[in-house]
Amino acid sequence: MNIEIKNIKYSPTLSDDSNAFTANLYVNGKKVCMVSNNGSGSGLDYGIVDPKLKPLLKEAVQWCKQLPPVPVPNLHPEDAPSQVEMDLELYIDRLLRAHLQRQENSKMERKMADTFLYGIPNERYGTIKFKYSFQYMMDLPDGRERITGMLRKYVLPEIAKGYQLLNTNIPEDMILAAGLKKGEYVKPKEELVIKPSKNRKKGPRL
Repeated sequence: MNIEIKNIKYSPTLSDDSNAFTANLYVNGKKVCMVSNNGSGSGLDYGIVDPKLKPLLKEAVQWCKQLPPVPVPNLHPEDAPSQVEMDLELYIDRLLRAHLQRQENSKMERKMADTFLYGIPNERYGTIKFKYSFQYMMDLPDGRERITGMLRKYVLPEIAKGYQLLNTNIPEDMILAAGLKKGEYVKPKEELVIKPSKNRKKGPRL
């Protein structure tokens, strides 16, 4: 079975005990109804369902119930692992969270052009922004050395605090040369910056 939510409208200002949003629920390619959450933690609301599609919605409900339980993180490490049963509401919530994470990842990738990002993956991050993009610097004769030195100067102190380098646009050999170790950075996509730009315009000297 294929369950999707489309036309998602998320409201961070209204999100308190839960994510406030509206979306259209699709089951096996058919729009079943609108779903929404007001952000107060009261649960998911379902809009008007076409009587002809109610059996399809019931089928989606039953399908979700037979999925494996979902692990729940414990507040105290010494507590035994716990789980919650999957249902349609939880399934939709996970679809929403995945959507929001993709949006956040896209924002982060855009920032990476001229900014070091450090933090905890999928949780929080800080930024160190520079005047010129890393691609511009990579096109300079000593660009690799410059970026390596910047990593050493600005990022290593944050790594010492328990954070990771989140940039995926810095070649791994440069990250390692700066003194970071495996596990202190996310896997980079080296192709983003190792090739100098052929059409770089001249700019101020760094």
